[in-house]
Amino acid sequence: MEEKYKAILSGNWAKFSQLKKKLLSTLSDEESRFRLMTTIKICSIPLITFLIMMGYLFVVLRMDLLFFEAHGIDNVSYFKETFYDYVLKNVLDSLPYLGLFFISLIFIGVYIANLFLRPFRLISEYCQRAIEGPNASYDPDFFTDLKILTRFSEYFFNYMENGVREGVVKPTVVPAKYTRIHTPVFEKDFFIQFSFLIVLTSIVVGVGLNLAAVEIHEGLISLAHEILQPSTIVKHYLEQQALLLQEVLVFVTTLHIILYIFLAIHLYGKISAPAFGIFATMRSFIKGNYSSRIHLIGHYYLRPHCRAINKYLDHLVKNYAMKD
Repeated sequence: MEEKYKAILSGNWAKFSQLKKKLLSTLSDEESRFRLMTTIKICSIPLITFLIMMGYLFVVLRMDLLFFEAHGIDNVSYFKETFYDYVLKNVLDSLPYLGLFFISLIFIGVYIANLFLRPFRLISEYCQRAIEGPNASYDPDFFTDLKILTRFSEYFFNYMENGVREGVVKPTVVPAKYTRIHTPVFEKDFFIQFSFLIVLTSIVVGVGLNLAAVEIHEGLISLAHEILQPSTIVKHYLEQQALLLQEVLVFVTTLHIILYIFLAIHLYGKISAPAFGIFATMRSFIKGNYSSRIHLIGHYYLRPHCRAINKYLDHLVKNYAMKD
């Protein structure tokens, strides 16, 4: 029997070790780490919102109990026990819906992270194919919304393809609309797509908190009427508390939206600067500065894509740009 348990434990330990290796391997991938951190950031804001609201409700409960005790209402201890059971039941009933919401939010977070990385991935994949053979084509899809980068890279790659077919890559004049760009450009399409996340989660969180808080508070009033038989003063206190609860809900929902706006700005900064760096390198290269390469410091999640683009530029210089 002892050997059987040892075999089971060793088998489980082996499975745990394999799972640990897979997890460490995933986290060692720079893109995977970026997806994970982006998803955590997106999920953390609703979690913070829920914790703030639950903290407020807990404070309200403590204040109510102290208020009832101060007015000499009987059965406060029994009311306290009954109410805690009521709150616990409501929390347990809400857990499946809360879990479903956060699971959906995880998928949305992964999608947003992929949305950020997709323009860079498409460019690097094209560069790899172009090095391997002359039949590569660059076709950014409709949802690639870094417009300046994707439009200029499309122009850049078309020009380079023509040069490869002719056997030599020559400098050219960049269209005027691209020469005036000297800083990262605001890409409204990314913010429009991210705003859907803000609106969606704000509606779900606002409605969810409202339903939960109102139901718990109405339960408090109902229990107070049934168990404590409160006076007119206590009834007035509970009614005014309901109005205060609505104000807190508005504040928490507003805070939720503001935090998401700051997160949108933060995440946009993760892609706008490298997008401009790649665009500026391509613009310099096509004008004849064949030593131009991408040097992005701090954007670890884009290193593989930048290496692929730099290899492509090396390939052009070695095989085409240096020919007479």
